[in-house]
Amino acid sequence: ERAAIQAILPAQEQKRLKDSADARKKEVHATLAKMTGRRLSVDDQDLVKRIQFFVEQSDQAERRRDMSQADVFAQRAQEPARGWQSGK
Repeated sequence: ERAAIQAILPAQEQKRLKDSADARKKEVHATLAKMTGRRLSVDDQDLVKRIQFFVEQSDQAERRRDMSQADVFAQRAQEPARGWQSGK
């Protein structure tokens, strides 16, 4: 398998992206925790799975030290979580 080509970012930018991804994921986890124990519709269950998928993708990108992708995936998890929270 070929390694993905990653842009080389300065350490300060990598830290900013990591901090951003971490903050987004913290917000997502807090939203998901509020929903724990509630009866969820099938659509909401699917949304939870999609949000969790993006969080896991963010974690994997972070383990690869690809902070740009980690932040992008965290944002993809955060957006529906925010929309879901505001709709509940």
